[in-house]
Amino acid sequence: MKKPATLADLLEVDGKAELLRGEVVRFMPTGDEPTHAAFACDLPHRKSFSPDAAYYIGPRSGMRFYPEPPDFAAEIRSEGDYGRSAEDALREKRSDYFAAGTQVVWDVDLLSESAIVRKFTASGCRTRRPRLDGERGGVIRLNHGWRGDCQSFAMRSASATTSGN
Repeated sequence: MKKPATLADLLEVDGKAELLRGEVVRFMPTGDEPTHAAFACDLPHRKSFSPDAAYYIGPRSGMRFYPEPPDFAAEIRSEGDYGRSAEDALREKRSDYFAAGTQVVWDVDLLSESAIVRKFTASGCRTRRPRLDGERGGVIRLNHGWRGDCQSFAMRSASATTSGN
């Protein structure tokens, strides 16, 4: 039987990856300059998250994994993130985020005719079509008073990760 992968194994991976069910799972980058920020978690089948964008309130980690999951995570869909099996995997990942303590998860669909952001919390989902053209009103409420400017969010690299203290 193969020994389960560890966070140390994940550090050796070049590119975006997560630990899931004892395996290092590599992801295709989203955007043109992906970062390698990752968050440790302690679920039976998952030991890390690597969202496309995140907001984190907690201790700094230097160049290591953040020790806790993010408060907010955004998963930006790639071309392969469509269809029944992809939807099942995304649903499972959202459940993992909530089980680990993340408060809000965005599912960002950039391939639809107009960008769609689905905001998930442990209690449900809301779908928004944010204005990304600089018009007034282009602000989305993230959670409990957090607010994000849609134009700024869209203009940043899809893979940028923000750490807040």
